[in-house]
Amino acid sequence: MAVKLGIKCKVYRNTSAFTTPSWSENKRISDATYTETPDEGSADDRGSRVHQTEPTMYAVECSGKMRVDPDDAEYVAFRDAHAQDLGLDLLILDGANTVVGSEGSRGWFKVFGWSEAQELTTVLYRDFVLKPCVPQDASVTPVQKAIIETGPTLTTYNFGEDQTP
Repeated sequence: MAVKLGIKCKVYRNTSAFTTPSWSENKRISDATYTETPDEGSADDRGSRVHQTEPTMYAVECSGKMRVDPDDAEYVAFRDAHAQDLGLDLLILDGANTVVGSEGSRGWFKVFGWSEAQELTTVLYRDFVLKPCVPQDASVTPVQKAIIETGPTLTTYNFGEDQTP
């Protein structure tokens, strides 16, 4: 069994069209946390006296910190997206987009948090929070689960659907 390391997780930004992506890795991101948390819908009925729940909508979020570097295109893209309330087409994975088995999500995200601690003895980082948003093109799908399959090929599917290749 292979061990996955946090340092190998990646956040990519698409610098091209949604249907023909060109992925640019954001190497300025330090610590990050990626979460997928479903809301719980009550599935109670009179057949059981035990509460039953089913996943309904998913909250998807990526938070972390990014080293401030106004000369780095990825930092600038995130900074400007926050300042201008723009969406970013992102691919967030637990490995490289060239490694079969890497998984995460792909779609449009907005920057909802952008704070900076400015202590005397620190290197400046921006704490960020990324959340899915409405795609900028109505023909594009919302945020989806993503997995790198043999090829390597990026495959996406809706949250809550079978992911068997």
